[in-house]
Amino acid sequence: MKVDPVYAAVGSLFIREPMFRIPKYQRSYAWDNHEISDFLKDLKKCFDSRVIGNPINHFFGGIVSVEKNVAGVVHQHENELVDGQQRFATFILLIASMKPIYNELLEEAINSADVENERIIRNRLEKLNNGFVEFQQEVNRVTRTVEVLRMSKADEQFFRDLIREQNPNTSRESHEKLQYAYSSITEFVRRITDAGTLVAKLDNLEHLQLEVDEDFS
Repeated sequence: MKVDPVYAAVGSLFIREPMFRIPKYQRSYAWDNHEISDFLKDLKKCFDSRVIGNPINHFFGGIVSVEKNVAGVVHQHENELVDGQQRFATFILLIASMKPIYNELLEEAINSADVENERIIRNRLEKLNNGFVEFQQEVNRVTRTVEVLRMSKADEQFFRDLIREQNPNTSRESHEKLQYAYSSITEFVRRITDAGTLVAKLDNLEHLQLEVDEDFS
């Protein structure tokens, strides 16, 4: 088996319509308050540095995946996550936590007839959704919606509904952990990006996005 190690920014994992899958033998989501707290501390440190124009790199550890071709699609690969699902899923939760904030700012821009910022927000939401949540894929001339990350069977539907703000019901411990992670991250993101004006909030959200795309590796 060919092993091709790459040191890369987190954002580079999500370009070009990525497909990541958690194999059946992997455990369910397991990060609790300790891991989430550490994650948010690292996030805040990098965010503060980027805001003052001095971005720093933070290494989150390795992700091991097995690349597979997707039948019927040219230049499309599916990556089976052998190791790193906890970090990977948490990054998706982080991006998902930004979407409701953008939707609130979109409503504000529409109500104030701020056409330019409305356009900016819509573009950002589309990029976040297509890069981190789902995208449209054509397979043998049939278009289907594909999840960027498909969790193990026990967590798949809950995770899918959670990152779409569908308020799913928890039925197992891993669901409770996912809910806790998402709620904690959302509260944190609201706090660090709340800067008063719509424009200032957009700037802070952009800093956060760039942090994920470029500063985390």
